[in-house]
Amino acid sequence: MMKEKKEFREYLAIRLKQLRKTKRLTLRELSIETGISRIMLHYYESEKATPTLLCFKKLIDFYGQNGYMTMDDLLREFKFNLGERDEKTKI
Repeated sequence: MMKEKKEFREYLAIRLKQLRKTKRLTLRELSIETGISRIMLHYYESEKATPTLLCFKKLIDFYGQNGYMTMDDLLREFKFNLGERDEKTKI
């Protein structure tokens, strides 16, 4: 269970940073848009913290504008990647 939590935090950190960079936003700009402090956004992107459900929803709502991303999309990608890795280790 701890390994899965660490892997999820790592995946989420990479994905959140990737999404922010794709939109060409600074942490400060994303903070203003979402209402999440710049420090917490930095912690999420550097694997020091995992977003609360409220913060996670704020991020998904922001990135989900214009159909860009839903919470289900983000979680489905993680589950797919985790499942693919598990299949490789079974062989």
